[in-house]
Amino acid sequence: MEIKGLEKIYIIHYVKLVERRAYLERRLRELGLEDYAEWVISTKDGSFPKKELAMQDSSEQAMAERKKYLGEKIPPIGRIDMIMMLQHIQVLRKIASNKKENVSMVFEDDVLLDDDFPDKLRESVDKLRNIEWDICYTDKGSLLVEPNVRKEKNSLLTLYESRDKRANTTGSFLIKSAGAKLLLKLMKKITLGPDMELTYVQKKNNLNVYWTVPFLTHQGSIEEVYQSNVRRGSIAGRVIKITKKIEKFSPALAMLISRSANFTMKLANNSRFFSVLKNKVKRLMKLQ
Repeated sequence: MEIKGLEKIYIIHYVKLVERRAYLERRLRELGLEDYAEWVISTKDGSFPKKELAMQDSSEQAMAERKKYLGEKIPPIGRIDMIMMLQHIQVLRKIASNKKENVSMVFEDDVLLDDDFPDKLRESVDKLRNIEWDICYTDKGSLLVEPNVRKEKNSLLTLYESRDKRANTTGSFLIKSAGAKLLLKLMKKITLGPDMELTYVQKKNNLNVYWTVPFLTHQGSIEEVYQSNVRRGSIAGRVIKITKKIEKFSPALAMLISRSANFTMKLANNSRFFSVLKNKVKRLMKLQ
């Protein structure tokens, strides 16, 4: 299958997660997209050059700078997040070297693809030709409720402009050579994980950030199809899993549960009471 204007689908993969690679190879073959795939593989330790490893900056100054744009509740980067961030940078360098101004897609290896993925991808690439954009996020991540946007008639999706420049998730996204070059120019140091670091860069530099609604992919590690060292039994993942079952017989009830859970989690995140309680629980756990 050919998708006009699509250059490559780059897949960020940890070599030991053979189940994920087997799934994506099979799925891309079934959907007629296997010729677009290029695997970017890492070992457990990443095996990155010293110059790239030196990009990490967890100083108080770097954290303070990011808090200006992201708020106080941001965790410093962990080892797994650093490896993921450097893998994304490797992929961006590959895309930046493309001579054609075609669109490239980036996957993390836990994405799941529905049967309508090729049609949605084709429409996304077509629509992006008509707007000014730097990056377009296409993965649902742990988002329980998609933005409420009006879909055009006879259209599979809408391009939603992220007014707060948020990255949603780096599970999958679309980008061209020019966008990749711009991000590489702006990312001199790495302080946070991929989603947060890119959000910081996009907010600070007022980039043109879009999402597809509905999303093109969803994540097996969030929906508990795969085990993950990054996400273990997240609340969002469990809600998604439950609502998928309910959606089969009552889409309206599934949406009501998703919206209620989404509101409750936002309230908890913004509540000083819950924040204090969470910190006390963490301190008690450390004492045990």
